[in-house]
Amino acid sequence: MSQSECISWVKCTSWLSNFLNRRGLRQPDSRPLYEYHATNDEYNNLTQLLRAVGQVQSNIDDKGYAACFVLFCSEWYRRDYERHCGWMWDPIYRALGVSLTSTELRIIIPKGMEGYWNRPIRFYESERRNFLGTLFSEGGLPFRLLKESDSHFQNVFSRILNQYGQAQLAGFSILSLVRTVIEKSALPTVFSEDTSVELISHIAEKLSSLVLMYNLSNHTEPVKQLDKVHPKWRDEFPMPLDDETGTRFLNGLLCTASVEAKSHLQKNKGSGCQFYWSENHPNQIQAIISLPDELTFPIISTPSTTRFELAIYEDGEEVTCLGPAYASLENAHAKVRLRKSESRFVRRQPAASLTIVARTGGMIVGTIKLEDSEIAVGEVPLTFVDDEERWLLQGQASCTVRNSNVLIALPQEKTTISGCEGSPGTASLLGLRTLSVKGRQDITISGDETYKIRTGREQSNQSGFDFYGKHVTWNCHPDETFLGVPKVTAKNLNAEDIQFKRYLSGISLDECQVQEMMGTQYVSVRNTHNETLLRRKIGILPADFNIEIKGGELANEGSIVISTQHPCMSVLKDKTLEVARKRSAGQTEILLKAEGIPPAFVSLQIYPNLGAAPVEMTLPFPAKGCLALDANGCTLDKNITLHDLLGSRAFLFGKNGDPTRFSLELHLRSKSGLQAWHEWCYTAGEHPVELNLYSLREHIENLLSLETGVDQVVEMQIKGAGAVMSWQIRRYKYSLRYDYERELLISQSTHYRTGQMSSPVIMLLSEPERKITPLSSRMSEGVPTGEYELSSVINKNGPWLVVPKQGEEMAFRPCFIRGEPSLPVDERVIPPKNRCVHK
Repeated sequence: MSQSECISWVKCTSWLSNFLNRRGLRQPDSRPLYEYHATNDEYNNLTQLLRAVGQVQSNIDDKGYAACFVLFCSEWYRRDYERHCGWMWDPIYRALGVSLTSTELRIIIPKGMEGYWNRPIRFYESERRNFLGTLFSEGGLPFRLLKESDSHFQNVFSRILNQYGQAQLAGFSILSLVRTVIEKSALPTVFSEDTSVELISHIAEKLSSLVLMYNLSNHTEPVKQLDKVHPKWRDEFPMPLDDETGTRFLNGLLCTASVEAKSHLQKNKGSGCQFYWSENHPNQIQAIISLPDELTFPIISTPSTTRFELAIYEDGEEVTCLGPAYASLENAHAKVRLRKSESRFVRRQPAASLTIVARTGGMIVGTIKLEDSEIAVGEVPLTFVDDEERWLLQGQASCTVRNSNVLIALPQEKTTISGCEGSPGTASLLGLRTLSVKGRQDITISGDETYKIRTGREQSNQSGFDFYGKHVTWNCHPDETFLGVPKVTAKNLNAEDIQFKRYLSGISLDECQVQEMMGTQYVSVRNTHNETLLRRKIGILPADFNIEIKGGELANEGSIVISTQHPCMSVLKDKTLEVARKRSAGQTEILLKAEGIPPAFVSLQIYPNLGAAPVEMTLPFPAKGCLALDANGCTLDKNITLHDLLGSRAFLFGKNGDPTRFSLELHLRSKSGLQAWHEWCYTAGEHPVELNLYSLREHIENLLSLETGVDQVVEMQIKGAGAVMSWQIRRYKYSLRYDYERELLISQSTHYRTGQMSSPVIMLLSEPERKITPLSSRMSEGVPTGEYELSSVINKNGPWLVVPKQGEEMAFRPCFIRGEPSLPVDERVIPPKNRCVHK
């Protein structure tokens, strides 16, 4: 190394060390370069350093020089870029007095960005590396242009924030929103570049998040309030904060975000449920859930992070995702602010209750039950009122409605109808008979209960009812099962002055013996006119009833221990699992053993009252350690795709009820040495911990996107109870390779499941309107081999693209076939490889 080269290396390395030391760092921590917030003095010193170093050939291989060069380029864009600079390298070269070739840039930029700062390189859609766009995006927004367009940019930003909430509700991408608004504005062209659009989107999301998190819309001076509670909030934005104008500009954006948030503040502070039925979809009921600005969850399992994934569950299954939210924890409660004010979905089990669920790492850490979310389909009359070409559920059982155009869904039981001049409905509502009623009428529907429905009247402030009691913590049918008889109370306190009578399966609660109250019962509430206002199926078990599950010596062995002083009969639905029973005073232990892989769940029927239907409990099989299962209840394969996670579960068992620690890790198996992972911790005790593995999909996709290409692998590991289990997760399970010599399309996979094979179709790219052609695999003794013969037609036309059949579960990367006639094969030449493009 020459003396000048040595001086260059020492100067660059020393400058970088001092730059990091001033920020309390020994090495870069992978943050965007603008988040290091280089000062104006540092920028000037860096410029002088690179000018002094000049253009020496050894600089190309010097990581220190490369790191200084890319940092300068990003800071130059943020501080000195102007309208006339265009999208080119020349202004940077003039500032440093150098001129680099494209070959030199291909060495310097990756060495500086990936090799030193641990930052990724951006790509064009053509998969070529976008070096200039990478450095400009690392610098943030061009501040000289922002100053020049100050008031105009504020107006554009105001329009973005004004439509931000509506875009989220509609599922519209924030990137698409920003791009649309900017294209319609008169901002300089550079703001339409992808790098600028992404940064403006980031600013909008970050400011909206700050306004929500710190409730800034209620403060007349949001900047002062945020400075008080979060003094370093400006550090997260791509602007030079050592410039007074930059700070003032950012303060203005925060005020704009606060004003827009206040104008869109939701008036309702609670959640509510509305249910609609349409003749176009006679077997569906659509739910519209109104959500509050803020929710407070009681914590049922200690979370390992404050980043929660929120969802709405029905009968233990997720029906819609509410997105992520950050929680503040205090006194065993978690407070979160919701981004969505409304959620819509189709009910799958209308009779089940809906709950808002908070998860971390797939584990449920808190739940909130949505009131009045159960629809007693087939149990009681359901009254729907006309609402703009659809029907809104207005009442269940006896009710009074203002609307005079009403559709009543009748119970499944045989009933008699009186006082009605209506006609039978022409449509079947969820398979139920309907009654169409018009005008002011009093309809009486009599069966096991008597219901009175009044139409065309002033809607009465009829009270709803709540059940208060100790819920069974295991999954049960009926959905609401209690230990002991629950108390039924009116939600409206004034309604308690009215004399309500409570019945269990038609018998007055006051006249029931304790034994008669147990099991599956219908609870009904009647008024003084004997009109049924509520009828609900619930389960009642003895107050001292307790169930404990214990693992055995082997993973396929275990036992269920039932404790109660009340006489109860228990029946295991799958009798092949039961080995023996041990009975003692007030306790029964059912010994279980499964042949091979144990099932995910066992169903236990409890008969505390032989005169009533049983309560059915669904319990996890008492296994040991970790049990991971796919959607079909089979052992989760070791090599899976993202799609395979749908419906998959992992169960973590404590050792005989003792607390046992587990962890789940997601690691990117990086080809470039990039270290990236997610980790969550759990404690399994008396109840096993159930993990919804599909809820980890977003984290897995984020890891897969950190590197270019489509063949990355994320390793999922679950550690605990003295064992480590691991799975390999990919985007695609199959890949296709075209052998030009043999004219064969060959399917390759990590493994095949029995009876499963990819179903490719081929399309002509030059005529996409032409009908696609399905391809059939070669067979060997009736078994598909995964090889597909292509006719000589493809050599007479082209290019071709082989893609998965629409709706095909066994997805693969589309395979490109050029289609020109094959050239004579020369054994000395390696046959050309097939080329694949991302779907």
